[in-house]
Amino acid sequence: MIVVSTDSVNPQFLKFIPRESTVDTMYITDESTNIEVPVVITNYTPGDYADEIEVTLSCIEGHYYRMVLKDVSGDEVYRDRIFCTAQVAANYSPNAQGYVSNTTTNDFLMY
Repeated sequence: MIVVSTDSVNPQFLKFIPRESTVDTMYITDESTNIEVPVVITNYTPGDYADEIEVTLSCIEGHYYRMVLKDVSGDEVYRDRIFCTAQVAANYSPNAQGYVSNTTTNDFLMY
């Protein structure tokens, strides 16, 4: 899963490992509304292992999106899921202080 910010002004860089060597178009579908929107790829940088695209997204915070990348002939090159959040990705936790550590006395033996 790719985590993106809610910033709709500045470009974001997404890294991925494609099935083919070229990417032409990108589509994202909001999983809440099931509406597909084409996204303009500003810059595409092929790498030795992972490629990188530069896109400007306008996503809604807390929404999940399906992302599909296609080549010139319309064949699917890459598919992934995107989550949009305003929090810094390194500090984001889906539990949001709701997780409590669970300790048990259940012991088991493996032979």
